[in-house]
Amino acid sequence: MLSPRTKLVTIVYISNTLGCVNRVEDIIAIAHQYGAKVLIDPCQSLPHIPIDVKQMDCDWLVASGHKMCGPLGIGFLCGKLEILQ
Repeated sequence: MLSPRTKLVTIVYISNTLGCVNRVEDIIAIAHQYGAKVLIDPCQSLPHIPIDVKQMDCDWLVASGHKMCGPLGIGFLCGKLEILQ
C-alpha cells in the first residue's frame, strides 16, 4: 500500500480494540524506505511496556495524558529535532 507518493504513515502501537501489538519497528523501516514520515500512537502501550523512541526510529510519537492517569486535555508530542525545527 506504500509508494514513493506516500508522505505519512500513522499507526497505533497496541490496539485495545483489535487486541494486537503492531510490529512498529518493521512498519517504520518499510515506510522510511519509501521516504515517508511515521507517527506512532502508543496511548494503549505506554502504561504497560517501556518504549525506546530512539531505537524505534519513528519521526513522531504522540499520546494523551489520560491513558497514563493524567488529567484530561493534556498530552505530548515527541519528534525528531530536525523535523520539529
